[in-house]
Amino acid sequence: QTYNTAAICAYQADNYEVAKEYYQKALSFLSKDDPDYWVIAENLILLETSWSKYIEAYNYIAPLLEQFPEKKEEYSNALAYYNRDKGHLSLGGGDYSKAIPFYKKTIELLKPIDSIDRLSMVYIYEDIALAYGTTGNYQEGLPYVIQNAKQVKAHYGENSQEYLNALSYLSIGYAQLAEYNKADRVYQEAYKIIDRLPSDEKGEFQAHFDNNYADFHIKQGDFDEAEIYARRALDFYSADPEYLEDKIYAINMLSIPVLSKGQYDKAESLLKQALNLQLINYGLENETGTQIASNLTSLYIQTGRKSRAEQFLQFILANDLAIHGNQSFEYSFCLLYTSDA
Repeated sequence: QTYNTAAICAYQADNYEVAKEYYQKALSFLSKDDPDYWVIAENLILLETSWSKYIEAYNYIAPLLEQFPEKKEEYSNALAYYNRDKGHLSLGGGDYSKAIPFYKKTIELLKPIDSIDRLSMVYIYEDIALAYGTTGNYQEGLPYVIQNAKQVKAHYGENSQEYLNALSYLSIGYAQLAEYNKADRVYQEAYKIIDRLPSDEKGEFQAHFDNNYADFHIKQGDFDEAEIYARRALDFYSADPEYLEDKIYAINMLSIPVLSKGQYDKAESLLKQALNLQLINYGLENETGTQIASNLTSLYIQTGRKSRAEQFLQFILANDLAIHGNQSFEYSFCLLYTSDA
């Protein structure tokens, strides 16, 4: 009781470390069969959650709920924020797939009580949209991406950059699932918002959507329209060395409609430019290097240069194994081609 009283005093004085130490010492004198143990444990949970240390709090919430399952509703939001923080750890470590189940659990558990909870829910939908968008799993993620757009529009406003980011994920999601009419409506809405942006903000957003809209037209076989948007994106990114990585992506994107229209010399020139820029600045052992090599392979296959195609297929195979392991679609695709060759 002395340690518990001292912990309460430290907590009231906003001394987190001392309060935690005293609560833990108080618990060390008690067994879990003692009702006072759980009283102090709940004090410790309150301390941890007051300082937004939900992962630490979970160490006490989990055994508490095993002992008193009827308290689950009471601790629903604390569990939600625990899952949010676990998701953030995965996201920060680049493991987007691992982050998704934690964010889904957060959405399931979080019961907005105040403005902080409501704002947290907006952020969570932004995070889960980012995770689904990065992994490309729109088959599962589209409902969350749709809800994210609604949440962001309501919170930030329909002319906000945040809403444009949400529309970007939504348009890509619809296009990935071949819901082209819905995707096109989203693109048109986005371009109207971009037209209303200040001139110093407009270019970057327009180029971003232009690249995606080019890909949208490629998916439908409209290569003339795709080339228009891909060229406009490339013009913007070429004007500033700061956008070199985006420029390489735009060159590679432009090569696709050019190649698809049978303009092999132009396509090869673009792809060699992209390949050289990528090699010099970022290396080829990455996703972008694989994408450029894939387009070059397609070019060489179409123009009957089998030996050159085989060289790039071998590179793609090795690169893809290093990045994804032997379970990816690209690995199987390349293995098939190299076997045929």
